[in-house]
Amino acid sequence: MSGRCHHGSSPDVERIRARLLTHGWSVANDSPLAVLCAVPPPGHPGVGEIVRRVRASGRAWAACATFEGREVVRVCATHGETSLADVDELVAALTTAA
Repeated sequence: MSGRCHHGSSPDVERIRARLLTHGWSVANDSPLAVLCAVPPPGHPGVGEIVRRVRASGRAWAACATFEGREVVRVCATHGETSLADVDELVAALTTAA
């Protein structure tokens, strides 16, 4: 098996978190797992629309979720071959879509 699978906290999720925060996003969860529940900045078109745009772009994948009654963009970074370029591409796709 060539890849590693992260089941705990992921450095990739921490990079995604840090980069989204610099673009005005906030984070709804503080999970020990490699899952991030991101809240788009004010004035966004809606979580469902952001996720639709990201998926339609083919640049990355994200999901809609509800966390503590709030709509969020769910990101899970567990694939061991995720690169910094992949992280940057996801953040760029999310910020463009929002």
